[in-house]
Amino acid sequence: MKILLTGGTGFIGGPVLSSLIHKIKGVEILNLSRTNLISHNKNVEHFKCDLSNPHTYESKVENFKPEVVLHLAWEGIPNFSLEMCIKNMLISISFFEVVTKLTSCKKIITTGSCFEYNTKIGECNENDKVIAKDYFTFAKKTILSFLELECSKNNIVYSWARLFYVYGPNQRSGALIPTLISSLKSGKTPDLRTPKNANDFIHVNDVADGLLNMVLTEIKSGIYNLGSGFTISVSEVSRMVEFIISGNDQYTNELITKTISTEKTVDFFANMEKTKLALSWSPSRKISEETMKLVMEF
Repeated sequence: MKILLTGGTGFIGGPVLSSLIHKIKGVEILNLSRTNLISHNKNVEHFKCDLSNPHTYESKVENFKPEVVLHLAWEGIPNFSLEMCIKNMLISISFFEVVTKLTSCKKIITTGSCFEYNTKIGECNENDKVIAKDYFTFAKKTILSFLELECSKNNIVYSWARLFYVYGPNQRSGALIPTLISSLKSGKTPDLRTPKNANDFIHVNDVADGLLNMVLTEIKSGIYNLGSGFTISVSEVSRMVEFIISGNDQYTNELITKTISTEKTVDFFANMEKTKLALSWSPSRKISEETMKLVMEF
């Protein structure tokens, strides 16, 4: 199987690349990269190009003749300004314009976001109506519409994986869980305004397994949630991390006391029925002290 990959060295892309290498026999992978990288696996080639300029990769991709395309690249996180979102939108549209013309391409998999949902409390279902509420969700909604159109015209199956709150090793330092870890290791009360809010956390390796199953399974085109299906409050995650670090929850209790007058405004989670049925897959790494220890020890 020949797989074209973007973002193969990122927080999510790294585990995905590893999963593809180790779990698909005889796979050939072309990873489009912004930098010169040396592959340590004979089945992987890292090709330096500029995704914003299709001329830098188009002929390489055409000669590679991928059967499956996994587009994970998204520049600038956590910069969700209009300029950055438009840039990423145009990159994705140009990229999909190239790969949907390839007669070899039978399936395209890319990632959306739980932020596309307008629900702040309760269950999120793939059939829920989505209305763009900021530049990021506008960009994602536009990309999805273009992908649907081009795949329909060219008889290509597409999977839009809506990711919920992904966590794990190598996550950027400014993300929620790394911020909690940094504060609590320094003996400081986390500087959070809404610790009562609850999120649907999914481990990055579960995301990688879910995307792998999308590659290997015959599924219908559509949107698929990748989450855990339940929520846990930010304060409980903080308590979990603090117990690992110091064996108590002093700073978490201080955080709770400090923000006692705040309200819970976020508590939404993925409906996983469609994904479980289509992929015969469900996440296996429930957020816990055990999984958090592995993140902190990495």
